[in-house]
Amino acid sequence: MNDYSEYKDWELLLLLNEPKPTSDIVFHEIFQRHSKRLIGFCRYKIRDQRDAEDIFQEVWYHFHKAVKKRQTIASIQPYLIGIANNLIKSYKTRHNNDERIFVHKDGIELDKIATPLSFPRTFEEPELVALLKVGLTEIDEIYRDTFILRRFNLLSYTEIAELTDESEENIRQRYSRAYRMLKDYFKEYVENIKY
Repeated sequence: MNDYSEYKDWELLLLLNEPKPTSDIVFHEIFQRHSKRLIGFCRYKIRDQRDAEDIFQEVWYHFHKAVKKRQTIASIQPYLIGIANNLIKSYKTRHNNDERIFVHKDGIELDKIATPLSFPRTFEEPELVALLKVGLTEIDEIYRDTFILRRFNLLSYTEIAELTDESEENIRQRYSRAYRMLKDYFKEYVENIKY
């Protein structure tokens, strides 16, 4: 039996149309590899956790259909995020819902996140998490979404540009600006700590 955890995503995509049980095992490996970031993204965008999980499941259904139709999928994570984005837009149109909670790439709420940025470690972890949540709410959505897609979903600048129909240079600048804004936010906090 093969250890598919060692395979690259593109290799797994090629094996998805193999006969069972190979295709089932490969699909399970892809699900294990990408589901935590995907559910994190869905929970970040949708306040109602049950609805976020429904969208998460629907994304996998669409992915499965695309594989069966032998559609070309260049990269799994951006493809999944693209489907999720479309489903979330439809959901928000129906529900007029724009509230968020912040979620780590592993699908857990940001309250349990490990330090995601290279900031000075001069304060306790719970304070850092709370500050990051506040900092993310302080920046415009366009910067926040770019930051989350890049830092937590680990998408490349090119992949984010394709998802958002923006130029790669715009995405680079937007991410850089979001990072600087958050870093400035932390710097101000760190400078005001009394020892």
